Amino acid sequence: MNKLFFIISFLISSQVFAQNSDSYLKQLDHEIALRDNYSQIREQRITILKTLLSEANNNKEKYAVQKQLYDQYAPYQADSAFYYANQCVKTAQKESDENLIIQSKIQLIHAYILVGAYVDASNACKKLKNNISTPSQLYSYYELQRILYANLSMYQFPAPIMQKYNKLKNAYLDSLLSQKKNDQWYQLLKSEKLIEEGDNQQAIALLESSLKHMNINDREFAFFAYVLSHAYENVNQTDEQMKFLCLSAITDIKSAVKENAALRELALLLYKNGDIDKAYSYIKIALEDANFSQAKLRSFEVWEVMPLINQAYQIAQTNKQRNLYYFAVIASCLVFILILSVIMIRKQSRKIQNANIQIKENNQNLRTLNEQLQSSKLHIEEINDKLLASNQLRKSYIAKYLGLCSSYIAKMNLYRTRLLRKASTSSKDSLLTILKSKDIIDEELKHFYKDFDEAFLGLYPTFVEEFNLLLKPEEKLIPKKGELLNTELRIFALVRIGISESAQIAEFLRYSPNTIYNYKAKVKNKSKTQREDFEKEVMNIGSIDKIEK
Repeated sequence: MNKLFFIISFLISSQVFAQNSDSYLKQLDHEIALRDNYSQIREQRITILKTLLSEANNNKEKYAVQKQLYDQYAPYQADSAFYYANQCVKTAQKESDENLIIQSKIQLIHAYILVGAYVDASNACKKLKNNISTPSQLYSYYELQRILYANLSMYQFPAPIMQKYNKLKNAYLDSLLSQKKNDQWYQLLKSEKLIEEGDNQQAIALLESSLKHMNINDREFAFFAYVLSHAYENVNQTDEQMKFLCLSAITDIKSAVKENAALRELALLLYKNGDIDKAYSYIKIALEDANFSQAKLRSFEVWEVMPLINQAYQIAQTNKQRNLYYFAVIASCLVFILILSVIMIRKQSRKIQNANIQIKENNQNLRTLNEQLQSSKLHIEEINDKLLASNQLRKSYIAKYLGLCSSYIAKMNLYRTRLLRKASTSSKDSLLTILKSKDIIDEELKHFYKDFDEAFLGLYPTFVEEFNLLLKPEEKLIPKKGELLNTELRIFALVRIGISESAQIAEFLRYSPNTIYNYKAKVKNKSKTQREDFEKEVMNIGSIDKIEK
């Protein structure tokens, strides 16, 4: 029943991290690109703390800042952490506070372990044991011993010594678990114990359950993810192992932790999976971090695998260069063969190509002649159409002109007959009244203007629309209902047919030259163009060039 529960828990919790390992590697690469920024943030915190230390008023304040500096340096730079651990001991001794002295010595022992001074760490632990007075101090003592022997067990010693260190490490782990602290660290230690006992599935369920309540930016997240990767390694789930190594490394980078282990193990895993380039890239960064942090164990671990990965990388690079050389040789041979083939094919096909070119030229000449004939035919048809239209228009205007002349002769004869009749039957005054009247002239002018408007618009049917395009939109000239052209339009209609002098237009329209001039000026003021160019624009209305455009 318990086994079933743990399997179900494992399957559910795995969904939280149901993401392809490639995406985690991409995310890790993104964070690696920002690692200098994260280091700057930690350096800024350290700078602020150093300023606070210089401003401390008493030993207690000084100790508090020194402890914070130790905490900042411990995962970052071991020698600086060791320096501030020593400073904490000195300050605590000046304050004569036993609790602070014990606490500072615990920090110092941890610093000994970081820098690889394992003998000093062991001796200090023995002395510390005699001064322990609280459960919390005892817990810290067990933790230091566990870390000490865990570190020692990572080195290559003869089998009996390795067994001894592992046994001591597990003994102190059991001592820590006997404290039964109900916190996250206890869950991590319990998981390590389960992994030691081979119960990896239960460890996975416990660790993933804990990770659900953590933020990836928290330092603890890196520890849990790192231990979880070992559990997955033990059950041969390489993808999951890689995921959690990536997550642990991401947290280390975001926290600017240089004393890290996940990136080295990830490089080794990638090396085993055949991804040599990425393994080499990661192991170089792990080496940089180890050298910077000066943590002895991390340097040892990196240098333990560095030769393997470096050798594989160099072999891979050599193979790439060799393959590139082979490829270049083969490509050169293929190019040479291709050139020879092209030369032979060109020689064989040159006559055919020349014949084809000649045929194409002949065909092109025939097409050109045909197109010219078609163009000439269309041009002749167009000219004929224009001549026909011109003849028709000429006939219509001759007929109109003859009709007007005949009409005027008839009207003059009728007018003469009427005057003769009046002269024979009426008095002289009545005859003078008729002669003074303008009714006949006005009526004839109306007919004349109507005939002119019709004839002009027959020649230039779009005159009114094109003329209004020359004016501002609000100044358009619109003939009244029943009119074809008004006075202003008629004036410029005469301009369009070449009558531009005001005196000529005045004589034609029965106005004074001054009136005609004023009409022109008024219309030009409404123009969108320059006044001096207006009549030129009018002359272009209905022109052939304008129509073609």
